[in-house]
Amino acid sequence: MPDLDLRDGRVEAVGFGVFAALHLPGLTVAALTHSVAAFLPVAVSILLWSTLAVSALRAARRGRRAPRLLVTAALTLDAGVLTLSGLTPPRPGNVTTASVGLLALCAAAALLTRVRHVPFVVLPAAVGQAVLLHAVDGDASTPRLVADVGTVVAAGVATTGVIAWLEHGRRRALREVAQAARTDALTGLLNRRGMQDACAVLDGRGLCAVIVDVDHFKGVNDRRGHDVGDAVLVVVADALRDGARPGDVLVRLGGEELAWIGRWSDARTAARDADLFRGRVAKASAEAGEPVTVSAGVAAAAPGPLDVPALLTRADAALYAAKAAGRDRVVVG
Repeated sequence: MPDLDLRDGRVEAVGFGVFAALHLPGLTVAALTHSVAAFLPVAVSILLWSTLAVSALRAARRGRRAPRLLVTAALTLDAGVLTLSGLTPPRPGNVTTASVGLLALCAAAALLTRVRHVPFVVLPAAVGQAVLLHAVDGDASTPRLVADVGTVVAAGVATTGVIAWLEHGRRRALREVAQAARTDALTGLLNRRGMQDACAVLDGRGLCAVIVDVDHFKGVNDRRGHDVGDAVLVVVADALRDGARPGDVLVRLGGEELAWIGRWSDARTAARDADLFRGRVAKASAEAGEPVTVSAGVAAAAPGPLDVPALLTRADAALYAAKAAGRDRVVVG
């Protein structure tokens, strides 16, 4: 069975609708046992999750998701409502209704992590509910029922919390692996794969590309060694980051060649920022003990759909023109 990907707001909305549907068995039990005291809280729970489903669907249409705090509050409120419904008054029908509802809620909470976690949450909860039902059949006192309910709910919350914590760690590790696959290990900039992913959501309006190359970089490696060459690349990457704005795409294309993709009013404005970057590199590299200069080529995206390879090709041609003109300069293509 596939895992739910709640990063998709539409899937989240469907999930909340399923949570509402999971209360229907409890509602049926309440109706069959003629327990109005149990029927009303379960009906409120169904209304709660149905409202969340509608809200999540509306948020998904705007590319958003339901706030995590709201979902957590809904889970907590639902657990409280269902628990109280089993205690007011503590009759077998009420507790049966609460048991079915809490089992559904445990399943819903498990679905927020991974589908395969559901048995590990539902089975302990089912045992706890059996204990509650036995206590009611044995005419246990209300304090005893309160203690039993508290124990079962605490155990369910603890189990779900541990699973959620483990799942959070697993997903964080996966994100780190995915990030490493998209990032250049030396400079921390995106690699070509990361650039493709970042540019996939962009359009060509006002987009420019700046391709930068460290002048005479082979000579730095030959004279001082690759460790110094790597240090120079880190200095250049840091200078590029210092001038970037939120949303800009910074890439190490390979070797000593970097790219800066972002939105400017025109190519000449991008060239002005590239020239400021050139000055930062000269200053920072001199302070680091290995002065270097950079050449840059700038190109603006053509109207229409964004063609990243074509944009980079034009910026690369401008870079070669800068090198042919004597290096340490910016040329607009």
